[in-house]
Amino acid sequence: MSTSIPNDRISKILRPQVPKNLRGSDRFLDIITWNIRFFNQRDRKRVRTIRNLMEELNADIFVLQEIEEGALDGIAEDLIDSGAGLYKTAYGTTGGEQRVAFMYDTEWVKAASNIDELFPEKPTVEVAGGVKEIFPRLPLHAKFVAFNEKDPFDFELVGVHLKSKRGGGGAQRTQAAKLLAQWVQKAVASE
Repeated sequence: MSTSIPNDRISKILRPQVPKNLRGSDRFLDIITWNIRFFNQRDRKRVRTIRNLMEELNADIFVLQEIEEGALDGIAEDLIDSGAGLYKTAYGTTGGEQRVAFMYDTEWVKAASNIDELFPEKPTVEVAGGVKEIFPRLPLHAKFVAFNEKDPFDFELVGVHLKSKRGGGGAQRTQAAKLLAQWVQKAVASE
C-alpha cells in the first residue's frame, strides 16, 4: 500500500506537517482523537454530520471519547460502503454512555491483540467527600500492526478519557496520569 490510495485524503492535507523523509510513504499513520460529547444515534442530523467529517478526515485510527456502545457501527458501515476504508469498531465496557472507542481502517492497521481496558481492578483515590474511581471510563488498549509495502510495524495504542476537574476530578486526573506513566514505563522496560 502507499499513500496514493484514493481514499487517503488526510495524508494529502497534512503533507506539510509530515517529515520530508516520510512524505509519500506509509511509514506513518493518521490517528485522530476526538471527544464527540455524548455521541449516540438519536440525532440523525448530528450522526450524518459526524459521519461526513469522518469520511473527509479519513484517519487510519480514530480514538473517540463519550461514545455510546454501538453508536459508531452504522458510521463504520457507511464508510465502508462509500469506499472511505474498511473500518472496524471497538468499545470500552465502562463509562455507560460515555465510553472510549476505537474505529480503525483495516486497510492500514489490524488489531494484533484483544482490545481491552487497562486497570480492570478499578483503582480509587480519596477526594473531598469520599472515594472515587480514578478512571470512571477505563483506558482502552490494543496492540496493532500497521501495514505498508516494505516494512510492517507494531505499536500499542491507549485511548483515554480523563475525568473533568469538577467534583474531585483534579485528584482523579492526577492519579490517572501517574498510573498511565507507570504503565508506560513498565511496558517499555519489558521490551
